Amino acid sequence: VNTLGGSVKSAGVKISAATELVLNTVIDTRTDLLSSVNYKDGVYIPVERIDIQTFADQPLVVLGNQTSNAQVNIKSTDDLSLGDVNIDAPIIEVIAKGAFRNFGVLESGYISIAGDKVINEGDLVATANIDVWSHKDLVNQYGGLIKAETIKLVSDTFVVRNGSRTPY
Repeated sequence: VNTLGGSVKSAGVKISAATELVLNTVIDTRTDLLSSVNYKDGVYIPVERIDIQTFADQPLVVLGNQTSNAQVNIKSTDDLSLGDVNIDAPIIEVIAKGAFRNFGVLESGYISIAGDKVINEGDLVATANIDVWSHKDLVNQYGGLIKAETIKLVSDTFVVRNGSRTPY
């Protein structure tokens, strides 16, 4: 298991791993001023965002807060779990090939979540839209909160359960 800790404050952060990853890193890409770089007659401006992804058939666990003025993307080719974290950005996108479990607080304008199975026990709060898609179960339980102007919850093959831990 690879574990990253500490904190990172930068204009943009991209973390990719080919093994199981536990991310206990606080990442903040909020900036007052972005700098540019002149290189070989071109001007390059950094893209302010957070990208976290794993490419292994092993889980990704995020335990550190993520804050951005632009976008936070978290993707896993296996299970993905958000611990007791705060993720704050205008756009949040979470994709898991396996199960996605949320125990944290996601605050955004737009939240998009997809997974084979989606379980929310934390807070999903958006000022505009929340879209959650699951191939199997989509469960909001144990006080999980989903709040937005427009909410779309879709389960392809099973049911969407809000608050109940029984199938009826």
